[in-house]
Amino acid sequence: MPLHVLAPEGAAWPALQAWTDGAAHRLGARAPSAYLGELFERTFALPAGDPRYGGNALVPGALPLEVSFSESAPHQLRLDVEPFGPLLAPRERLAHVKQALRAQAQRAFPHALAMAFDAASEQWRGHVPGEAARFGAFFGAALDATGLAELKLYRETGPFESLPSRVREEAIRVSALLPGVEPHLHSTTLGRGGVVERLYLLCRQGLRLRGLEGLAAEAGITGSLPAFLQTVTLLTEGRLVLPPDSAIVGVRRKPAGWELKLELLPGALAPSPATRHAAVEQVLAGRPDAWRAFRRWMEAVRPEGASSPGEIAVVSVRVAPCTPPLLNVYLCPAGVTR
Repeated sequence: MPLHVLAPEGAAWPALQAWTDGAAHRLGARAPSAYLGELFERTFALPAGDPRYGGNALVPGALPLEVSFSESAPHQLRLDVEPFGPLLAPRERLAHVKQALRAQAQRAFPHALAMAFDAASEQWRGHVPGEAARFGAFFGAALDATGLAELKLYRETGPFESLPSRVREEAIRVSALLPGVEPHLHSTTLGRGGVVERLYLLCRQGLRLRGLEGLAAEAGITGSLPAFLQTVTLLTEGRLVLPPDSAIVGVRRKPAGWELKLELLPGALAPSPATRHAAVEQVLAGRPDAWRAFRRWMEAVRPEGASSPGEIAVVSVRVAPCTPPLLNVYLCPAGVTR
């Protein structure tokens, strides 16, 4: 049963709890409040509509919450949050997120997996957000029919020289193949299959899509590059050159090479929410099962009484050796606390 936590009178959390638990039920997933209730209560303790919520780095100007559709896991409810309220300093937020994740991992996952998740953080010992940090950390989770499927720590990174040695080597290698990128985030994900890490680099100077050829060769996905580029150009209204700060490249090592992920931020997508939605449906139209799953997911996360589920904020395209491009669609929900 969901864990019902007590929030201050007028807080945004009760409406969010009703919405997230309802969306999970419609997807056939377990209720997030059964696992993450305390975290959400602390994050959304301010009154609904409080303008201070908008001062976050995850979804600036809105509640610090995104939900996402994953083509590879369409029945999951996936959430990303900038947790613990807008008044927390980046360094403090990182410390609180690490503590919350460690406790939840120990409760929800086998001991060996929880220890592996803990061990993955050891390389970051002594590496804390600097004075220029904006948020410190985000928190991610995914739930399915059997419970908590994933926990994720997104750690804000500094410049190349501030990274742990192994991460720095990978960042430098990517930047040599794709000049103009800067370290942005590093994620550590705990799932039922183990722990995986991903490095994200912001395309500070923009991105020529053809400039990905060298990185694709290094990643072992040259054969998948044409389909990958076709997918991206459908999402970017045919643009082959993306503006500065409008794309993030993510890399994750796999046994046969790298998984390459390109996150398309609002500056790379169509300005109209309807056009963004239509572009996603166009990409998925050739994969009927994925198209139906996306439509079902969008209906599941639509808040009660809202005319739409919300606005698509980010779309990512992932490709790995021997796999086709797959989409993740990140949504800023509408009308949840109004």
